[in-house]
Amino acid sequence: LSYGMTATANKLLLNIPQRPLLTVLRESTMPDGAFTPTVWSALHTSQTEIVSKLYLYYENAWWYDLGLTSGDFDLPGDATQMPLSGRYHDGHVKCDEMGKCHGFLLATYINDYGGQTAMFFRRYQAERPEPTTIISSDDIEGRLFLEHAHGRLVEYHQYHSDRVPGYAANSIRNNPIPKFAVLSTWNIAVKFAGGGWHGWTNLAYVDEAMDPLGEYGVYTVNEAYSNLQGWAEGSLMAADEMLLKYYDCPDPWDFEVSPLVQVVRQTAERECTGGGDEDGGGTTVTVGGGDADVLCFTGDAKLQMANGTLVPLKSVRAGEMVWTGAAAGKVTEVLVHPVKEKLKVAVMATPHGELVGTPSHPIKVGSKWMEISAAHEAGLVENVKFEERFIDAFYNLEVDAHIPGKSEHAYVVNAVIASGLGDNVKLNTMMPRQNSWIAKTHTN
Repeated sequence: LSYGMTATANKLLLNIPQRPLLTVLRESTMPDGAFTPTVWSALHTSQTEIVSKLYLYYENAWWYDLGLTSGDFDLPGDATQMPLSGRYHDGHVKCDEMGKCHGFLLATYINDYGGQTAMFFRRYQAERPEPTTIISSDDIEGRLFLEHAHGRLVEYHQYHSDRVPGYAANSIRNNPIPKFAVLSTWNIAVKFAGGGWHGWTNLAYVDEAMDPLGEYGVYTVNEAYSNLQGWAEGSLMAADEMLLKYYDCPDPWDFEVSPLVQVVRQTAERECTGGGDEDGGGTTVTVGGGDADVLCFTGDAKLQMANGTLVPLKSVRAGEMVWTGAAAGKVTEVLVHPVKEKLKVAVMATPHGELVGTPSHPIKVGSKWMEISAAHEAGLVENVKFEERFIDAFYNLEVDAHIPGKSEHAYVVNAVIASGLGDNVKLNTMMPRQNSWIAKTHTN
């Protein structure tokens, strides 16, 4: 403790993230045998995730003028173009008696393990251990940043938003730029945190990771080693389990709390191909990440856009609108799974030619979601054959991840309604459609 004081305790409860926890344990004087190879391996099965968050302060809350008081927006970016991934309803806004409003707009809230999504913001982060930097319009550097951020919002609302007409972007363009921005970046340099939140890298030692030293009276109750990583509720659930296990203290409520599903998160850095491919634009390539089976179709599948046109599945980009079978839906991520080998596939004869995909990909049959192979075995889908083919790459879409549960989360290829949950852990946990996800949900 500070001032040279020493405290002695028989029991110790540690609600601290992984990196500070490791620092403490490395300097500890635990009894011989406490730190076994299994314990250290378990402690390293969790990984910190780098998180960036940007609020823009406007003296005129123009999004309120346009009636945009709820919902999300996304526009991919890179090292030169600021990514947008925000919410109209997240920032604090005040309005006077005349209806004039001012306040904060959450423009970006992004995360990954390698910090790739944060590369635009990295150079603006001040040299300090705290996560927050204030970027002001009072100096040239800050003004250039804010002008760029404002321009990206104009670009999104002019060309990519389906909630306001494109000409409404003129009112945004004519609005004064933000007065200042609040940029928060949680990375390994942030003292006492080491990142924004955590995810499992493998599930080999989950039980040991959640309770590595309980028999010695040291209890870890942080979201880093919980069933609900990334949320404060994960720490609460871990504390509840510890109190019940060691002190026979039941939960202080009478409702059920699901343990949810433990999942492996991103285990390899996401890569993006540039705009030089024949279809133009960028495509997210997912290598690893998620323990679900690969769920996708070949790139020549005929994808139905929201306006009814058909395009190759491989040509769609994040932010575009597709038909879900019931309404328009936004593509929130395009997933590419490189294969480059022969494997067993399902080949469906459709009005638009062959649809080639993985047998385990869920499709909608009537009102029910079924894997292609299961639907065929049940006699519900005809004209399907299973054979080995050389596959260069499979493609899949994540649809409407920004509004979980409020969409069909689907897309239509070759007149077949296919599941559009992508590799999104939250969506697959909330509404499991594939057999492997259904089994996990039922057993956890």
